[in-house]
Amino acid sequence: MVGPGPLPPLQTSPAGLEPWVGNGWSVEVLFSEAGLSTTILVHRHSDGGWLLLDCGPGVTRDLIDRQVWLPSLLGVVLTHGHADHMGGLFALLSLLRLSGRRPPLPLFYPTDCREVDATVQLVRSVYGGSLPFVIEEHVLDPGARCTIGGITIDAIAALHRGTRVAEDGRTTEGVRLNALSLSLRHGGQKVVYGGDSAPHDGLRAIVAGADLALLEATFPTAVPHAFEVHSTLPEAHALAATAKDSRLIHRIERPRPW
Repeated sequence: MVGPGPLPPLQTSPAGLEPWVGNGWSVEVLFSEAGLSTTILVHRHSDGGWLLLDCGPGVTRDLIDRQVWLPSLLGVVLTHGHADHMGGLFALLSLLRLSGRRPPLPLFYPTDCREVDATVQLVRSVYGGSLPFVIEEHVLDPGARCTIGGITIDAIAALHRGTRVAEDGRTTEGVRLNALSLSLRHGGQKVVYGGDSAPHDGLRAIVAGADLALLEATFPTAVPHAFEVHSTLPEAHALAATAKDSRLIHRIERPRPW
């Protein structure tokens, strides 16, 4: 029976993405594929509290499949505004409304995430007074720190370039986005989630010696037009070798039908 407390045993997991179990907490990659969705589950063993790092499309399906107890959600941290990392936010907030959640929901994300701002505004506009909980928005920019359920999270700047769309609709290509990598500490251990980031000195510094590093490995080899957008598989392997344990995520696993 589903309920608060420990997660039910995981029956299967993709090769190389087995859950990491630490001292009083665990980390699972619920799903991660470049351009489609990435959602990371961080679970506190003492009482079953959990939080999400990014919230990609399909997150509600993934949580139900994993039989995660929804009322125990402690908060959500988003690394940036691209759809494969936050595109499931509307569905998650809607499901929490359907489940009758009452406690406020802390939502942390960097400035300049217009996608997240618009999604939260849409939820408030659509549901109005029928939304039974408050969405507590918190700015989390590089250099900032937050604490959720006893888990301390430090944000550093990711190296992730993309298209910036101004309020007047004009676009600028190759802009360094205000995207985050995250360093989590709990139980005397450190877990690093690189988010979307090409290798750089700041990321190397926090990954070195980490108990677990979740690192994107989007491209098999270098892609000239995607300089400082994502990591390659060799770059991710080299970075992962400096951590005690690692999972390589955000890969392109299947042919794309376009």
